[in-house]
Amino acid sequence: MNNRYIAIIRLFLFGIFIVIGSSEMIGQTPKDTSSIWRVEMKDGNVFIGKILTENSKAISLKTEYLGTLALRKKDIEFREKHDERKMLDGKVWRENKVYGKYILSPTGFLHEKGKGYYENKYVFINHINVATSDRSSIGVGLVPGFLIDGSSTPVWLTAQFQLPSKNKNLHISVGGFIASFLFDEYTGNIGIVNAVGTYGNKNINFSTGIGYGSFDGEWMRGPSFSFSGSIRVARRTYLFSENILNHVQGYRTERGQFYMFVIGGRTIWRKISLDYGLLAIKDTEMIMYYNDQNLGALPYLGIVVPFN
Repeated sequence: MNNRYIAIIRLFLFGIFIVIGSSEMIGQTPKDTSSIWRVEMKDGNVFIGKILTENSKAISLKTEYLGTLALRKKDIEFREKHDERKMLDGKVWRENKVYGKYILSPTGFLHEKGKGYYENKYVFINHINVATSDRSSIGVGLVPGFLIDGSSTPVWLTAQFQLPSKNKNLHISVGGFIASFLFDEYTGNIGIVNAVGTYGNKNINFSTGIGYGSFDGEWMRGPSFSFSGSIRVARRTYLFSENILNHVQGYRTERGQFYMFVIGGRTIWRKISLDYGLLAIKDTEMIMYYNDQNLGALPYLGIVVPFN
């Protein structure tokens, strides 16, 4: 009898061991073992393969050339399902994490909830933008003139909302821009509402936009228009073109027109992007009164730091 009881107890314990072991294996095996994953490490290395097993501390990734790798989760920056369209000449593309804007104007794309960027232009112009949901974002910015010479300090607030679209290649957003000046006798405000439509994907796209608002209490004499586009030309590099037409109240004329042309690019790294190019301005009022047919061109330089 004793031996029988011992055998039963052993069989019972063996069954518990099998159940626990099976549960542990189930917990370590991802539900989807057929998908290809892109795993970026904190040291900058990128691995592509299938996740064979996973637990709370590590994943087992089967790659094509390096075999099966054990990657600690604390060393992983992020991971996502791999898209073959993110390959160029057999190498992984760097993701453009600032797809919600060109150099100056917005696109119809909005960032995912919690993502955003900090932007610095010409050293003193600062702007931060964050997505409050997958379809909305807000931004604030300032030029700290009070730190330089106590002069006026422009501050502004932006908001953008994405509208639903049945066409997966068409992205439409509406938004607004409000600016004011602090520490200055000039108390005028600027307010503009706009709509942007972008056709294409994050690597190749074209956008048109329209806006209308007021400057210091004077309504614009006509709407502003923008025509912009971008194309990815290398693993890390995008080229941009922006054309903006504003109808404003002229200083000497009842109606002035103000053109802005931007040709430039963006080079992206893992944690920072660099925007650069030429910004050309043409003021019809200057042409009319000073017979100045030349474009005023400025070099453009900006640093963009995306964040999650």
